[in-house]
Amino acid sequence: MVAWMGNREKMESGSRIAEPFLRDVLFWVAFVAGPLICAFAAWYYTYTVAFDVARPLHASDRFFILVVAYPLMEEVIFRGALQGWLLDFAWARRRIVFISLANIITSLVFTGLHGFSHPAVMAALVFFPSIVFGFFRDRTGSIAAPVILHSSYNLAYFWLFGLS
Repeated sequence: MVAWMGNREKMESGSRIAEPFLRDVLFWVAFVAGPLICAFAAWYYTYTVAFDVARPLHASDRFFILVVAYPLMEEVIFRGALQGWLLDFAWARRRIVFISLANIITSLVFTGLHGFSHPAVMAALVFFPSIVFGFFRDRTGSIAAPVILHSSYNLAYFWLFGLS
């Protein structure tokens, strides 16, 4: 079953040049907002961050893992498998404001697991982008938008704050 990757109608309609989410204004707002928030945080904390424009070139293999591999794997597991599975249950499709319970549960698990590799405050802050990724998973029925957003957020974060 590949239903967790997106709704069947979209998959059976053949390939398209542009995914529908690329025409979604909210997607572009989210795409720009995450990196802007990172940039503001980097500016605010400039006394502790040594920004290096060429940072991705110094550790390109590590950068690739953090910006491409991890976001893809995490979105397949969390938004694809876990959130997709939860959406099979009617109770998990209920929404609080515009956020599904499936998204909230997935984001709590995602945040909790980041606690093993991040300081507590940084792990807790992962909750907010996770909600954004899950929102677009619900909105599009696909993990394509969450993967792109996750990659762009990681790109901004690791470029501005380092690869640690």
